[in-house]
Amino acid sequence: MSYTKHIDDKSFKKTRTIYLFYFLIAILLLIGVCSVPYCLSLVEEINSYAPLIVLGFVPVLLYYAYQGYTMLIYGEMSVSNGNIYYRGYDKGWFPKKIYAEIPLSEIHSISTITEEIIRNIPIELLCIKTADSSIFLNVSSFAKTSMLKTLTAQMLECNPSLTPVHENITLNLHKPAFFYPRYLRVFINGNEHTFNKDSKVYSFQVRTGDVVSIKYSNMFRIFRIIQSDTIDLSLT
Repeated sequence: MSYTKHIDDKSFKKTRTIYLFYFLIAILLLIGVCSVPYCLSLVEEINSYAPLIVLGFVPVLLYYAYQGYTMLIYGEMSVSNGNIYYRGYDKGWFPKKIYAEIPLSEIHSISTITEEIIRNIPIELLCIKTADSSIFLNVSSFAKTSMLKTLTAQMLECNPSLTPVHENITLNLHKPAFFYPRYLRVFINGNEHTFNKDSKVYSFQVRTGDVVSIKYSNMFRIFRIIQSDTIDLSLT
């Protein structure tokens, strides 16, 4: 599968943080390139092989630069013709380039999660669940607020027929012990809903077919109401 650019693509914005990553990668490459002639000259001057041992760290610097580019900078994602198109890299020691084309009509929920690729260096993944599978896309380089708005709007445009329609379904959001309500925002069909921040459980009335977007800090979750029973979710 290949990534094809469409004329009516709605491309996702990149986060400004990637400019910091570009700078850090440039520093790693500069150190790596400059280390080679410097260490070779030291070998001749001090008649020692110690500088050659230092040169052994150059591939490590280049590897981290490669990981930083593939995991934190590279990526293209857009929405067009009722599909999400993605090109990026999967996670791993030697990331492999991946392509994805996902019909919006098949999506049940979309959420963001974090995973560590290297100790204390996390990446952000977009978990897209359909009836048959879960798809994970690396979205570390994309602006999350813009992504939330775009995906919510596209989920609302692609409104599958759900019959029968059940109304007055209660959606309960259970907050954990350590939680900051001021960072929580809840949208139903694109409209923000208020709630009692002192409650232990935040409750909302929804119906089948509604698109619910939950944003907490820099993470979010989007899903369509399909079941007709009371829905209980834990905010983590």
